Amino acid sequence: MSRMTGNWTARAIAAVAGGLLLRGNPLVGALVGVLLWVFVLESRVPAAAKDASDDPYAVLGVNPQASDAEIELAWRRAVAAAHPDRLVNADAQTRADGERRMHQLNAARRRIHSLRRNR
Repeated sequence: MSRMTGNWTARAIAAVAGGLLLRGNPLVGALVGVLLWVFVLESRVPAAAKDASDDPYAVLGVNPQASDAEIELAWRRAVAAAHPDRLVNADAQTRADGERRMHQLNAARRRIHSLRRNR
C-alpha cells in the first residue's frame, strides 16, 4: 500500500492544520499539512502490522521450505507458550508482551497461509 493512500479526513485535517500554521500562503500551508500527514500520521503503524511485514517464517522460527504440518506445529508450540491464559499470574508487562507475541504469531501464520495459497 502506498503511503499516499488512506484516510482522506486525516489528510484534510492535516492540510487545515498546515494552513493554520502558515497563514500567509494557503498553497504552502496545504503542502505543509500534507507533509505532516505523510510523515506523522502515516508513520503510526500498529506493532502487529510491522511484525507481519517482516519474515513470517522467522517469527515462527521455521524454514521457508518447511511443510504445512511443521509450520502448524511451530505455531501451536509458540502460541502455547505465549497464550494469555498461561500468563494469568504474571505481571502486567509480561501479559502485554504475551499478547503482542500472540498477535505476531497469528499475523505470521496468516501471512504464510496467504503466501502459500497464492503460489
